Amino acid sequence: MWPGCWRSVAGVGGFARDRLYAWLRNSRDPKAIDAITEICGGQFGIQEPDLALTRLRLAAQKTLADSRVLADAIGSLALRHPQKVLPAIARWFSDPASSRAGINAFLALSSTLDGAMLLCNRAGLATGDPEFADTLAGYFQRAFADKHSSERAVFIALQWGARSQAGELDSELTTRVFADALAPSTKGSLFGEFPDVGDYRTYWGRVYHEAVAPAARRDSESTAQLGDIPHAVTAESTGRQTMPPTASPMSSTPPIPAGATKETPTASMHPEAAGQQPGAGHNGRHTAPGDGLDTAPALAVRGRPYAAPPPSPATTDA
Repeated sequence: MWPGCWRSVAGVGGFARDRLYAWLRNSRDPKAIDAITEICGGQFGIQEPDLALTRLRLAAQKTLADSRVLADAIGSLALRHPQKVLPAIARWFSDPASSRAGINAFLALSSTLDGAMLLCNRAGLATGDPEFADTLAGYFQRAFADKHSSERAVFIALQWGARSQAGELDSELTTRVFADALAPSTKGSLFGEFPDVGDYRTYWGRVYHEAVAPAARRDSESTAQLGDIPHAVTAESTGRQTMPPTASPMSSTPPIPAGATKETPTASMHPEAAGQQPGAGHNGRHTAPGDGLDTAPALAVRGRPYAAPPPSPATTDA
């Protein structure tokens, strides 16, 4: 049975609901998808918003971002059941499997004046939920970055800008939303799609000015974080400890050529003390191994107490 025959039916029974769901899952026919979308935005959606939104998710996943039928259906449900529609769009955005539906449904809702006013009122700085402004910025940012919806998102943003200048939308709120959404694009080409960004006296000029400020702040913070990296590399990151330049043994003592000797302090040597008799390794001098070969250290020899030599025998003249 073709879904279009149910357009005038006030209620949709269980069998019909299952058929609508099956058609959406298996069909890619734009006409069938539009017909089911229209049903879900009509009396069926008004009476059963949860069931209708489940099917609209599948429809929004397969339709285009500029679908007029989807805009009418989502807009109709949002005006009657905003507490159902807005959380549903948020869920679709958060799930990678349905993010396309989230983007398309958001753009469909925001493309109408009633939908735009609903979203802005929800994010109103005075009477709404100020944190929802960040959510709106995130939605637009996702739509700008998506190659399938970027063109449509720019078109809707321009609409919002014109409506803000006309006083239909809160200009302060939308300026903040677009500044946050476009901040990552201040060094890219996306701002080239908007007029008069170089003139602060214009709407988009103010958006650009506010977008540059957080972007510059993030760059400054990143540079500061790089400058705070300590000179010493810890063992956790490299497994080795790098000595500071002032404590480097290589920088304080030049290499000793083979065959040369290195002077060491001898003030603490006491020839009369056991174990410190002048001799190999204890005479205040260290002989470097010849030919650059390592040699085993000499065995320690226990010193004997110092004794003066006996006097020479006296001699007499013959």
